[in-house]
Amino acid sequence: MKRILFLLLILFIAVPVYAANVHLVGYAATEGGDKYYFIPESIKTSDKSIFVSSMRDFGFARNGIYKRVTSMVFNPGAKQYKLLATASLGSNGKVIEKREFPEVAWHDIPANSAAEALFLAVTRYIVQNPSPSQNQGQNQSYSNKKASATGFFITPNIVVTNNHVVSAAKQIEIIYNNEVKVAATVICTDPGSDLALLRVVGLEKIVCPLVIGKSSEIKEGTRIYTVGFPLPSYIGTTAKITEGLVSGITGYKGDLRQFEISASIQPGNSGGPLLNEKAEVIGVVAAELGRKFADKTGIIPQNVNFAIKSENIQNLLTSHLIRLNLPMYCHKSAISATDIMETAKKGIVRISVVKE
Repeated sequence: MKRILFLLLILFIAVPVYAANVHLVGYAATEGGDKYYFIPESIKTSDKSIFVSSMRDFGFARNGIYKRVTSMVFNPGAKQYKLLATASLGSNGKVIEKREFPEVAWHDIPANSAAEALFLAVTRYIVQNPSPSQNQGQNQSYSNKKASATGFFITPNIVVTNNHVVSAAKQIEIIYNNEVKVAATVICTDPGSDLALLRVVGLEKIVCPLVIGKSSEIKEGTRIYTVGFPLPSYIGTTAKITEGLVSGITGYKGDLRQFEISASIQPGNSGGPLLNEKAEVIGVVAAELGRKFADKTGIIPQNVNFAIKSENIQNLLTSHLIRLNLPMYCHKSAISATDIMETAKKGIVRISVVKE
């Protein structure tokens, strides 16, 4: 612990170097225009903690301070954080003052706060850039060999997910209600639309398939919800719900098979249902504009995510001559987010995949 703290505090000696050369992967922005970047080179992990330094870029100078670097530690299991030290920078990038907080208490990570956004950005970076030691961990869900995602039942024994989730899979396991585990096999896939159908045997009497809605009737501004299992190694294996809008009726580079959505998604959400206010599936969560896009363009996108339109599920069934009696019941009018979550939890599954 002391060694890790020492390594983080060393950052303040070389702050101007980091400020000039750091690769800024993600940030959280406040309503006042402040931005909180994290410094990838500073990240240190232990069994229960994530140590990181972040840089706060003020929208304008405050008492001669233009930027502030903060070393902090997150406890993913308890969803808490605490400060370790701070350093304030002037307009020339030089350190004006430094403070250390060796006895500071743990604080809960507030929902929809800069701290939460920073935590999610850091954990996403760790997932996408595992260190060699992380790859060797027995419980690492996002190593090169093992991945976690989401799927949902459309019949009592058929699950929909993304093709990229199960591509090159040696083993596919379905976890229902966070406790029942059964094997799954691939029925068919469509790499073009990034969809896959899985067969699951043994859960027919307990699952409640989700209803597929008409994606062709969806317009910009439609309120939507995603339900899935984001970052299970860091924020738990229970289902999470996020809310947003349909930003556009076409996806990446105008792809007509996709919606652009504003609901936030993380690694682990792939393959999950995109639901309307009646809890009907109008899409399948597929991708976000993330680090690769930022590396290529220098632009860090915020809440630009994509989902495959539900009509592509029916197209996949038709092209493989699969005839199913899909559930037709749906709520007659909009229901609350709480009720949408309860409906979704009865039909979604977490998917654990071992790849070649």
